[in-house]
Amino acid sequence: MYCSCYDDETCIERVRAIQYFHQHDRGWADIGYHFLVGENGKVYEGRGWDRQAAHSPGWNDASYGINNHLLFKLLTFYFKVFVSSGIFQ
Repeated sequence: MYCSCYDDETCIERVRAIQYFHQHDRGWADIGYHFLVGENGKVYEGRGWDRQAAHSPGWNDASYGINNHLLFKLLTFYFKVFVSSGIFQ
C-alpha cells in the first residue's frame, strides 16, 4: 500500500488513501497514525496529539504513531544529504 508523493496534491491524496484503507478495510474510526510524513517534507496530521492511535496493538495508549514508509524515505534522503556534504565522516 505504498507509493511515493513528492508534491502537496499527491501527498494529500496519499493520506486520504491511507485513511480510507484504515477506516474501510481495517474497521478503525480514523487513520491509525498520529502523523504522516510526506516525501515533500511536510507532516500531515492523522489522529493528532489528543487521540489514541490504532497502529500498534498493545502500545497504542502509550505511544505516538508516525507512518514509517514515508518517514523512512525522508530520513534516507536527509542522511544522503549529510553524507554528501561531509557531515558524517
